[in-house]
Amino acid sequence: MNTKNSFLPVKPDLFWEAFSQTFHNKWKNDKKEFEKIYSSDKLYTEFIYSIVPDAIKKLGLETFSEEYWPRYDFAVFNKETSNEWDKWSLEIAIEHENNIWPAWQNECRKLMLGIAGLKVLITYRNKCDVELEKALKEFADIYKSRQYHQEHENWLFIFGPTIECWNDYDFTAYSFNGAEFKKLKEMNTFKE
Repeated sequence: MNTKNSFLPVKPDLFWEAFSQTFHNKWKNDKKEFEKIYSSDKLYTEFIYSIVPDAIKKLGLETFSEEYWPRYDFAVFNKETSNEWDKWSLEIAIEHENNIWPAWQNECRKLMLGIAGLKVLITYRNKCDVELEKALKEFADIYKSRQYHQEHENWLFIFGPTIECWNDYDFTAYSFNGAEFKKLKEMNTFKE
């Protein structure tokens, strides 16, 4: 892993850019099969699990697949300080949830328990932006109800459309700094 990486700590917009470019390129390569992939939780989870490590590599980092605690879908550690995982800095914690709100609240709570440079949730929506922003406010209320928070919170929420909303919405992303959300630049994931 490149521990001298100038991207550390990883900012939400940089991860979003790497993720959406990697997603778009893989979508273009698998376009004929993509609706079948996207409509199957199992196939789509495998698809996401193939994209995330490649997106992380674009940042000069790598995922860690061995057992560690707490367990996240993807973890990116800074291994510079030691060969022992319990002494590494968790740079990025990523959770992927196929089910739409409110099912992804549990993944958010899991991410709240850990300390990481960037916490990423990848999930799906069948809501317009206004309704999605209401759901994000519900998350903010849960977040604020916690007595303790890490200093300098850095979150990224990536929302893809559900299969029923395939033609209505694209992927969208919001960063959250512990106080407010910011909608990030649209990446036009499904455009040629």
